[in-house]
Amino acid sequence: MNSSSEIAAKISPDSCNANQKQVRRRSRFVLLTLLIAGLLVIAGSGVWFLNRPLNDVEQKLVGTWRNTTVGMTFTLTKDRTFFKGGQRYGGRWYVNGNEMYYPDEFPKELERTIWSLLRRNPNRKIAHITTFDDDNHVTVFVPVNGCTFYWERLGEQSE
Repeated sequence: MNSSSEIAAKISPDSCNANQKQVRRRSRFVLLTLLIAGLLVIAGSGVWFLNRPLNDVEQKLVGTWRNTTVGMTFTLTKDRTFFKGGQRYGGRWYVNGNEMYYPDEFPKELERTIWSLLRRNPNRKIAHITTFDDDNHVTVFVPVNGCTFYWERLGEQSE
C-alpha cells in the first residue's frame, strides 16, 4: 500500500500546473481553429453569393436601360456590375424575387448596414420592386421614397 506521502510526492504542484497549462493550450487551439473555420465559412459564403449564376430575372435585366422618368442611362452586366452614365456605380447588383438591390461600395454599404442594425431598422437595404411590362420595359417602384420609375431597354437584350 502507498502511504499518503508517496501519493503526495507523485502528485506534485508542478505536475498539476503542467496539466492545467496543457489543457489551456488545447482549449485555445480548439477555439482558434473554430474561429478560423467560422470565418472561412462566412468568407466562402460571401464569395459564392457574389459569384453565383444569374437567376431568370437577373438574366432579363442584363443590358443597357434608360430611365425614362429622369432620362438617365445605365447598364447592368453579367458580372453584376452597375454602370450609371458610363461609370461604375456602387457594389454588385442582384435580384431576390422581384426585389432588386444595388448596394453601395463595400465600406459604405457595411457602414449603412451596421448603423441600420444598431437602430433596428428593418429597411437596411434599399429594394427596388421590379415588374416587367414586357422584355424591353420595366416598372420600378422604390418603397423607401414612394417613387415609380419606368425603364426602357436600349438596343438588344444581352445574352
